[in-house]
Amino acid sequence: MAIINRRGRSGRSGCPRWRSGFETFLQYSDKESRGDSFSDKIVSVSLLRAFFTFMSDVNAQLAEILDRLQSLTERVERLEARQMLVPDIERYGTLQQLLEKGDIRGADEETTRVILETASRLRDTMTPEDFRQFPCNVLRVIDRLWTRYSDGRFGFSVQVQIYGSVGGNINTLRSQDAETIRKFGDAVGWRADDKWRMDDYESWDFSLSAPEGSFPANWWKSPYGLKMATFCFTRLMECDLQ
Repeated sequence: MAIINRRGRSGRSGCPRWRSGFETFLQYSDKESRGDSFSDKIVSVSLLRAFFTFMSDVNAQLAEILDRLQSLTERVERLEARQMLVPDIERYGTLQQLLEKGDIRGADEETTRVILETASRLRDTMTPEDFRQFPCNVLRVIDRLWTRYSDGRFGFSVQVQIYGSVGGNINTLRSQDAETIRKFGDAVGWRADDKWRMDDYESWDFSLSAPEGSFPANWWKSPYGLKMATFCFTRLMECDLQ
């Protein structure tokens, strides 16, 4: 206790408010504990005031620390988002920006553009065989962006998981089982009233309230139909997006 008193007399500046309040609290505690009678040992009003002052200062300090931690967390998240685009920020930058601002439809269409540009193909000329050779690293980056900005609701990996949940596996892909693909379409909202909704794209729900696994969707509309769908799922599984 003497050490604390000596520091208090030293006149050092810059001492945090909570420490000053705590020292005052300890000084009052020490003073009160020296009394010989029972009444001298009862906590005084001054002691309680010192204690509450100390706690108030501590709470203020904690609030300031939490604010700084929140700011640092946000900065780290922004840096992580940028790192997701390495090594080709030009390829994925627009997709990230669209997803970040919640433009689901724009991001869906941009996903198709990125895939076709990477493959150097047009939608009508990209074959299922072309997709079987598609770079896994591109699919992984696209998937990470979608899952990150949708809180895990959208993305290729989510779609593969849903395909598995309706009975899909490597055998149904090899046999190009149409029934499993239809069940998948029902699960993600691509079908309604036993019909595919790809031609009704304009009326879709482009929000985070859309069925889980709904997006990306635009890319899946291919003139190769079922064969392209099964080849897409096969490639996604080969790239460990599940």
